[in-house]
Amino acid sequence: MKKLFILALAALCAFVGCNKENSSDGHSKGGVVRFSTHLNDYAVKSSLAENEQIGVFAGAPISRINVLGTVNSSKGVDFASGSEILWQAGQTEATTFAAYHPYNANCDAEPADPFKFTFSVPSDQSSAANYAAADLLTALAANVAVPADPATADPITLTFGHQGVKFVVNITKNNSSEVENVEILDTNLSGTVDLETQTIVSLTTPGTILAFRPDPSADAFEAIILPAEDIAPKIRITVTGGTTYTYSLNAPMTFVAGKQYTASIDITSQQISSNHASFVVGDITDWEVVSDPLSYDSDSLPDDSDPEVDGPGAPQGRVPDMEHGWDLDF
Repeated sequence: MKKLFILALAALCAFVGCNKENSSDGHSKGGVVRFSTHLNDYAVKSSLAENEQIGVFAGAPISRINVLGTVNSSKGVDFASGSEILWQAGQTEATTFAAYHPYNANCDAEPADPFKFTFSVPSDQSSAANYAAADLLTALAANVAVPADPATADPITLTFGHQGVKFVVNITKNNSSEVENVEILDTNLSGTVDLETQTIVSLTTPGTILAFRPDPSADAFEAIILPAEDIAPKIRITVTGGTTYTYSLNAPMTFVAGKQYTASIDITSQQISSNHASFVVGDITDWEVVSDPLSYDSDSLPDDSDPEVDGPGAPQGRVPDMEHGWDLDF
C-alpha cells in the first residue's frame, strides 16, 4: 500500500512539473523581460558599445515609457534595480517593444501616445559628440508573444537602424584658399519620432546645420538631416577670408531615412562651374551606395571672381535626364 502511494505521488509531481514548464493556457507566470541588441556596422556610428544608454518602451498591457537601459558587454540590456520591465503574472496579450539611441531623459512621450516623442538634430554638428547625437537609431519588436516562463525564454532582439539621413559634401579645388566650414541650409531640425512606424513626421524648426569634418586635413564634411519630402536644401561653403560659395538643388526631392546622399563639389580659382555638384544616393545597410546622381547649381560666385567663358573653369556639358527630371553631368 505504501509503495502504491509513493508511485501515485511521484506521478502527480511529474504531472504538475510538466504543466509548470509548458503552460497550457498561455498565461505567463510573470518575470523580467530580457533584451539583446543587434546592430550592423554603421558608417556614422560603428556600434552600440558597452555602457551606451538606450530608451526602451513597452506597450500595453505592460505600458512602460522611456525606461533607461544600458548595453552590456554581451550586447544585452541592463536596467537599474526596480526599473526592470516585467511580464505581468497571468498576462496573455502580446506586447510591442521599441527602443532608441541616444537616450534622452527629457523624452516627451506620453501615456496617451506612448511610442511617439520629439527629436531634434543639433544645428551645430561640427563636433564629434554633436554629430553622434544627431544619429538617431531606433528598434522595434512588434507583437511579442507572452512566454510561459520568462526566466527561460530567449531575449527579445532589438535590431537598430538609422532614422536620419547622412548628407556628405566632398570638395576639391585648385586654388590656395582653405575650406573653413560647410553648412546645409533650408532643412528642418525637429520632428516627431513614431517608433511603431519607424518614421519621423511633423517636421518643424527650419534651420541651418554646420557640418562635421571627420578628418581635419581633408575637405570632406558630413551632417545628419531629418528625412523629408519635396525639400531643396542648399550647400554653403566658406573659405579663408570669408568668401562663400552657395549651391542649390535643381529641383526639390525626397530625402529618405537611412540613406546617404553625397555631393561632390569642385571649386576652381576662376569660376564655379554650374554643374560640378552631384548627389549619389545610398541605402541604410552600412550606407550602401547606389547610383542616381543629382545635380547642384551655383547660386553665386565669390565676390572677387572674374568668370571666364573658356578655360578650365568654364561650365561643362549637360544632358537632360528624362526619367528623374534633373540634369546629369557627363
